[in-house]
Amino acid sequence: MMEWSHGLLDVPDQQIFRRLAVFPGSFALDAAVAVAGEDASDYWDIVDALGRLLDKSLVALESRNPPRYRLLETLRFYAMERLLASGESDAIAERHARHFADLFDRADAAPDARPAADRAGLYRPELDNLRTALDWALAEPGRRQTAITLAGAAGGFLRFWSLEGESRRYFDEVIPLIDQDTPPRHFRSALAACPRPLVVYRQWAGAGIRRARSGSLSRAR
Repeated sequence: MMEWSHGLLDVPDQQIFRRLAVFPGSFALDAAVAVAGEDASDYWDIVDALGRLLDKSLVALESRNPPRYRLLETLRFYAMERLLASGESDAIAERHARHFADLFDRADAAPDARPAADRAGLYRPELDNLRTALDWALAEPGRRQTAITLAGAAGGFLRFWSLEGESRRYFDEVIPLIDQDTPPRHFRSALAACPRPLVVYRQWAGAGIRRARSGSLSRAR
């Protein structure tokens, strides 16, 4: 049945469908555009494609405000097989990680006036996406800056969600990745979010700490 339904899709819709497999659970429209599209100009193409996928029951719509989408597990498994066969799985995983790194980085850099509980509730639906992005970023040393950005920006949310053990596990992997190429703001965010900041102080009790405090490098922003 899945093969038959998939075969009825136009090639662009097949591409979008398999790319959505990177989401482990639900996802927002802006995430679908960032991951399944080529750039922001594809916004309406993604909207239209999601509508067609909904009509064919290949994507489910969650009753939230704003609405969120998801692939049922069997459909996601099928779409992931297609994504792996396409040869673009690594590129799509990178788009996914970078999107959520940017999302949490913006939330960390510009907190709004809402109570902390409201902000934490707003981002709680992204927990599975955050985990997937962190796991991907930590899998290769070359992805370390994405991992540092994600952990530093989302560490406070993990603590608010009472996931201290999970937070410690991620930071135990992230802290050794900090190097001289880490932007000072991301260093400071990681330090502030780390559940065991003394570990950072012991490891980076020299030039790294001084540079992070000064924030003097132009790439800090």
